[in-house]
Amino acid sequence: MSSLAAVSPDHILKNLGELWIALGQQQESGVLRACAMTMIVVDEESVEPAPVQEMIAELMHGHPSRAILLRVRPGEETDLESRVYAQCWMPFGRRQQICCEQIEVRASEARLVEAHRLLLGLLAPDLPVVLICRSLRLFLLPAFEPMLAVADRIIIDSAASTEARHLLETIASQRRAGRQVVDLAWTRLTPWRETIAAEFDDPQVLQKFSRLKRITIAHRRQGPPVEAWYLAAWLRCALEQPVEIQLQAGASKEAIELLLLSAEQAQLAMTRSPGAALHIVWNEQAKTVPFPPATDADLLREELSLSGRDKIYDEVLDEAITLSKR
Repeated sequence: MSSLAAVSPDHILKNLGELWIALGQQQESGVLRACAMTMIVVDEESVEPAPVQEMIAELMHGHPSRAILLRVRPGEETDLESRVYAQCWMPFGRRQQICCEQIEVRASEARLVEAHRLLLGLLAPDLPVVLICRSLRLFLLPAFEPMLAVADRIIIDSAASTEARHLLETIASQRRAGRQVVDLAWTRLTPWRETIAAEFDDPQVLQKFSRLKRITIAHRRQGPPVEAWYLAAWLRCALEQPVEIQLQAGASKEAIELLLLSAEQAQLAMTRSPGAALHIVWNEQAKTVPFPPATDADLLREELSLSGRDKIYDEVLDEAITLSKR
């Protein structure tokens, strides 16, 4: 454990400098230092760190960064802890390693203010800052607010939320305040949206469902997840017509198990199988399309490859809040 005085930006940056010298000495051809952003990943200290570190390592290949992993624990402890290390890989056909630096900081909730000041001194100069908050509990804490102000982009995942309406309203409030908050629960719907759009590219389907009566979404048993509200809201916005929305508990653990579109003389059903497939049935015509589950690293890569504000998401977010109040 390190004292607060020792865990300072100067102390950590000095350790990073010594790390790069050591890495250069170990490799005859030297190492290539890569950094395109500061990536701050925040998580509960109780969560096993290995999967998070593996996720960061995967992201580094396409988005080299100064990665800062902040692990927060409940309590009033006064000390901060830190360590530095590097993520390195050898591109195919090359003899020089590419390395990105990583800093791990551990702090108690009572020291979030000090942790915030520490992070300010560790940001890579003149580069964008992405904050990935893996804990919804921390994201909603008032004491976490200064952390949000640091970032150019804030990424959360509301998939595990049991209070969808409150979380959606918080995201909307943050976005109205000018903060670029994005939700991986929305990103996770990309295959659904693409598949639905592809079906409606068929003129026959478009004609049959021009006057849609009802949208039924079967979701996991624990209650409507945020993904269900997002999908219902996106369909309402895309159709630009009043339509009845029915959300009901399904029988599987899938966030969205079934989507059923009902018109006067036609039905289109999309059922997610426990495997990596989606079964589509329209007027007794059936087909199956690949539908592999996405990892956290997959979703983050998709989000990090985008730039600018997603105006469709703004519209869907407002509609999802309206639907969740009914």
